[in-house]
Amino acid sequence: MTFHRILVPTDFSPAADKAVALAVELARRDKGAITLFHVTPYPAPLITDYGPLPIADFQPNLEEIGKQCRALLEREAGKAVPTDVPWTPKVVLGMPADEITTELQTGAYDVVVMGTHGRTGVSHLLLGSVAERVLRHATIPVLVTR
Repeated sequence: MTFHRILVPTDFSPAADKAVALAVELARRDKGAITLFHVTPYPAPLITDYGPLPIADFQPNLEEIGKQCRALLEREAGKAVPTDVPWTPKVVLGMPADEITTELQTGAYDVVVMGTHGRTGVSHLLLGSVAERVLRHATIPVLVTR
């Protein structure tokens, strides 16, 4: 099985760094390309004395956050992805599992390579697992690293 188009969701954690390293190996082996994909979660709404502030009031701030995340993604990729491996950055705003699943529905990828934090027990129950949700909905192979 060859993987020419590799999606690598990243949250800039050590687990995601391991996934990037594995994706680089696959891309080199199969002469493939990597899309580094970061999802910036929506911020919690600001609650004032008059109720929650509408999300539209956050829009300029969200755009700045997106720019900063893209710059961080490019800087980290510059360290982790060798120059002989083609890669593309992509930053979106939303819920990580939902946005990764939506990106997979474009049909643009052969495999997803992602890290997991390996949470168990109460922390898994409270925080959930993005990797687990992606595994449930993916129609292509998903490689998960710890």
